[in-house]
Amino acid sequence: MTEYYEDIALHQRRRLGPHLLTGKEIRDFAGSWDPLPLHTDPGYAESSGQGAVIASGFHLLAICQKLMIEQNPMAVVIGLGLDEVRFLAPGRPGDRLTVEIEAISKRQSRSRPEAGIVSHSLRLFNQNEEVVLSYKGTGMIAKRNRWE
Repeated sequence: MTEYYEDIALHQRRRLGPHLLTGKEIRDFAGSWDPLPLHTDPGYAESSGQGAVIASGFHLLAICQKLMIEQNPMAVVIGLGLDEVRFLAPGRPGDRLTVEIEAISKRQSRSRPEAGIVSHSLRLFNQNEEVVLSYKGTGMIAKRNRWE
């Protein structure tokens, strides 16, 4: 069920996921979008001390986005930005990733009366409850009765 501006409650945390990260997925994503050897070359990753390829930060952000769209659909009008993006631990093959999302602020849009502005805090965890990624995202969210 799509969540509209009016439905969003502040400071309620939700967990979304899981997403099982594989070495093939890491290499495939990186091969197209972030082809650093640390993400694409197992030999390089091994010699660098990582042991295996690690996920690109952009890949981890994309995983968060996918989980939110699939499991917590909102009536997004447009994304307005990401702030305080932090890559805190590597995403590794075999990681079971979950996203925690919490609305931290919301207000009426000054330019679009049919929508509101909502900021969320997001944290991506691995199976050990280690935070892999954290950021704040802000978007414009449609109101339920926006056309009345």
